[in-house]
Amino acid sequence: MTLPTKLIKPAALLLAVFLVACTKDDVIKPAELSAINAQVKLQTQWSADVGKSSEKGYWTLRPAVVADRLYISDQQARVSAYTLDKGKLLWRNQLAATGSKKIKFQASSGVYADAELVLLALSSGELVALNAESGVEVWRQQLSSEMLAPVARLSGFVVAQTLDGHVYALDSQTGAILWRYDTVLPVLTLWGTSAPVIDSGLVLVAFANGKLVALELTTGRLVWERWIGLPKGRSEFERLTDVDGQFWVENNVVYAAGYQSRVAALSLPQGQPLWTRDLSSYVALTADADALYVAEADGSVTALAADNGGVRWQQKALAARQLSGVTVWQDLLLVGDLEGYLHVLSLEDGQFIGRTKISSAPIRVAPVVADDKLVVYASDARLKVLMLKNLTKKTGDNQ
Repeated sequence: MTLPTKLIKPAALLLAVFLVACTKDDVIKPAELSAINAQVKLQTQWSADVGKSSEKGYWTLRPAVVADRLYISDQQARVSAYTLDKGKLLWRNQLAATGSKKIKFQASSGVYADAELVLLALSSGELVALNAESGVEVWRQQLSSEMLAPVARLSGFVVAQTLDGHVYALDSQTGAILWRYDTVLPVLTLWGTSAPVIDSGLVLVAFANGKLVALELTTGRLVWERWIGLPKGRSEFERLTDVDGQFWVENNVVYAAGYQSRVAALSLPQGQPLWTRDLSSYVALTADADALYVAEADGSVTALAADNGGVRWQQKALAARQLSGVTVWQDLLLVGDLEGYLHVLSLEDGQFIGRTKISSAPIRVAPVVADDKLVVYASDARLKVLMLKNLTKKTGDNQ
């Protein structure tokens, strides 16, 4: 049985789940990497050690790129702004939870950034807004629990999802709470949430109960809800159907995948189901006009036809390598793994055409595209900004 390395809440159930679900014989070892014929090379333009980190837990602190700036946080909530081209440090702000000195991991979400604000959630449940130009704190708001994914912002609204099943809309200028939506979550869930998405006047939010929900942006009114995966099985573990991996909106279609359930395509804005396929994933997926790309829980990377969900290709050589979310960059598909490798696959057939070592630590978050550059952040707070080079001669390369 392949289990995600993500923590499961409540924490008291973690050991019991592993004892029940695993035996020594059914744990799958990560696949060994074979030599490949490299057709592209990812060259490091610049790199930085962003700050402090810990390999304990499953933390996905996604960076953000806005124009010529890169914003990022380490696990101790040290937020930094760099120039994208050369990696010059512009400002840094060490955040701390109000009235608390015992929280080990201060930052709980990746950063959201635009031309005005940088927003980061703390493990205390506080959402903090910084001025994007200077890094000076603008406001902070205490919410019901921590947020494990970046917020969304549009038209004066900031939308945040908390781990306890609440969705908040806040005034982007003051942080005042405008509305709240609540849902009921299962007793046992994976540790994580996807980030809200604002599209067509709707706030799209996925939950650990397997549902994708559309709310009216201005009021929080429920517009529609759809099951991505229905809980099945006798045990709480078997009934896990979390939609934790970031879902994707492309050409007025929402694509979302659940753990131990399926991937579904829904139309916007009505939420009508277009197709479904059995599949298990808990990391970010992505799509282009032709296909949907998914890193599955077992380590397979799968391309599905965007119009009907048919399998276009599947790459199984990364079995049990605990993959990050996937990213499309130019005509390439990129995915990280538990040993800090970044794999480059062809969008056409899923064959390996490149590979580079980013760090000795896992890559948990999907790489971020910034025009002709690629931003990769490993869980040891090692950041690299890469450029693409085509190779005229194919050579065996396992690095």
